[in-house]
Amino acid sequence: MNLISVSGLISEMENGKEFSIRFYTANKSTGKGGQRIEVEKAVLHKKKKDTNPNDAQSVETTTHKRRNPQHYRNATRNIKIVSSGQIRKVHIWLITEFNGKKVI
Repeated sequence: MNLISVSGLISEMENGKEFSIRFYTANKSTGKGGQRIEVEKAVLHKKKKDTNPNDAQSVETTTHKRRNPQHYRNATRNIKIVSSGQIRKVHIWLITEFNGKKVI
C-alpha cells in the first residue's frame, strides 16, 4: 500500500477532483464516535458565493449570520458524498486512507 502525508492529502483534496476516503468519527462533546466511515466518491465541499444579490434565496441567506467553521484552525474539512449529496465534516487527523493510500 502506498503512503500519503496529511499535507499531501489536503493538497489533493483541494484540487477539486473526486477522491475516496476512509475516516473515523469523533465527538468530544458527547464522547461518542469511533465509527469507521468509507466513502468511494467524494469531493471537497466549498461554500458557494452568491452571484445575484437580487435573487430571493440569496437575500434570505444573508439576513442571518452563520458561524465561521474555522476549518483550518479546527483541522476539519467538509466533504460532499457524490452518490447521496450528503455533506460531512471530517477531522483531518482521523483520516486513515485517502485514494487507496495509507495516511501517515
